[in-house]
Amino acid sequence: AERSSITGSIGVFAMIPNTQDAFSKTLGLNYESVNSGQQSEIWRPDQGLNETQQRIMQNMVNNIYDDFTQIVARGRKLTQDRVKEIAEGRVYSGVQAKEIGLIDGFGGLDYSVHAAAQKAGLKAYRVTEFPEAKDGFEQLFKALEMNALVQKSLKASGVPMEILKSSSDLKNWEGIQMRIPWSTDYR
Repeated sequence: AERSSITGSIGVFAMIPNTQDAFSKTLGLNYESVNSGQQSEIWRPDQGLNETQQRIMQNMVNNIYDDFTQIVARGRKLTQDRVKEIAEGRVYSGVQAKEIGLIDGFGGLDYSVHAAAQKAGLKAYRVTEFPEAKDGFEQLFKALEMNALVQKSLKASGVPMEILKSSSDLKNWEGIQMRIPWSTDYR
């Protein structure tokens, strides 16, 4: 992970929407059903859960959480109790995650690919990016062509060039970003 990565959030929750009012009062739609068992309507979106159904759902969530924390414990070589201590939806910075054993080290995509290749015992490997990167001249000519089209469009729309330039620059930035002030008033 990166030092500033947000890491963790080991937790499980479940939600079943209750669309009763939206369907019946707003849209005038009602459900009709034939039950095949006592809890067969647990997934119906037009009614809330009764106490038994709530217990069933909570048990499902608890079982998933238990399975997940076991998998994390095995993968991170920690005890399940330790994982549960640091879990429950908590999030950590990359630095904190390394301290508590949730990550192995710091690095980006290139580091991760290299580490995976080493772990797989590969002496030689290659990385191919899709879509394939265009060569420098092709990128330059495409940029000049787009720049001319954009300038024509901007003159017609009245949007100042500096607004478009600062917007298009954002896509090339990496890491945490914040730009202030920002105005949407183009006039």
